Amino acid sequence: MIVFRRGNSKTYHYRFQHLGKIVQKSTHQRDKEKAKRMAAAEQTRLSLVAAGLESPLRAIDSDSDNQTVGQLLDGLKARFEENERKNLPKRRGNGRPTVQNLSLIEKCRGLFGKRSARSLTADDLRNYVSREVEKGAALATAQRVVQMIKRAFTLAELTPPAVKIEDESANTREGFFTDEQFDKVVKNLPADLRDFVRFAYLVGWRKGAINTLTWNDVSDGMVYLRSLHSKNGKPYKVPIVGDLAGIIARRRKARNVIGCDLVFHRDGEPVREIRKSWATACAKAGVPGRLFHDLRRCGARNLIRSGVAQSVAMRVTGHETDSMFRRYAIVDTEDLKAAIEKVSKLKTA
Repeated sequence: MIVFRRGNSKTYHYRFQHLGKIVQKSTHQRDKEKAKRMAAAEQTRLSLVAAGLESPLRAIDSDSDNQTVGQLLDGLKARFEENERKNLPKRRGNGRPTVQNLSLIEKCRGLFGKRSARSLTADDLRNYVSREVEKGAALATAQRVVQMIKRAFTLAELTPPAVKIEDESANTREGFFTDEQFDKVVKNLPADLRDFVRFAYLVGWRKGAINTLTWNDVSDGMVYLRSLHSKNGKPYKVPIVGDLAGIIARRRKARNVIGCDLVFHRDGEPVREIRKSWATACAKAGVPGRLFHDLRRCGARNLIRSGVAQSVAMRVTGHETDSMFRRYAIVDTEDLKAAIEKVSKLKTA
């Protein structure tokens, strides 16, 4: 067994061989003697696990009393970054983009990072979720924090707080715009955001996907989304026809910023933070509180209402599974009314 520091790191790692495999981990400790004790304890623990005398996950022991939740998150962050390096330039085909994971880790750090891992309880996490939901946050959003913290504990081979992740199926958002509402929102947006929003409403792509589009992605009568920028890691495309042709034509005409190859931009910069402009436009249009992501729901819903087959609609929006697409292709009161009217006409024919 050896205990050492890597590069300019101020904390110690250990390495030893167990059952023919090399075990190497960070102790998150600056004290070498404590690091040695942790390494020895881990060797003993692994031997007990191999003999079936202990669970693969361990409780937080005295050697890890000083570990903070922030230190556990550091280990998880390092894992994400390592995976990203290994998978570049080819991105993983599943899971959340690394940038989203890292952002969530920083959120967790701000909430619980200074707490000792030993002192963090299941009640702490449950109370956090309850407070967020009471403030209007989606259950899914609040639970992402819990999931990330539990993942950090598990990676460190510590038993995480016993918090049950609630079923989110009943928490599906059902926000969408009528064409009239959408037109009002667009009129109240800054001019450099209008076509960006129109594109989202028409094809149902995510904001993060649309703001990556360059003129290299527009060719042969198609707009292509490369797999690198697709959440599910798969490329997809839409033909430049109908209203989309008008959007692309206007963007070509507005392509007057030197050195900017983005299809949609704000003074040559990618379209990033638009929450304030979006919220203001929705409020002025009489639909306050709507999300930009509602446009993705609208895209799916409008495709189905237009008579497009679901399989084709999914190729436009980029949904990978039927179940997820159905969560977006919302049926509202008007859809139900139209369905009954169709059935009535059929009976009287």
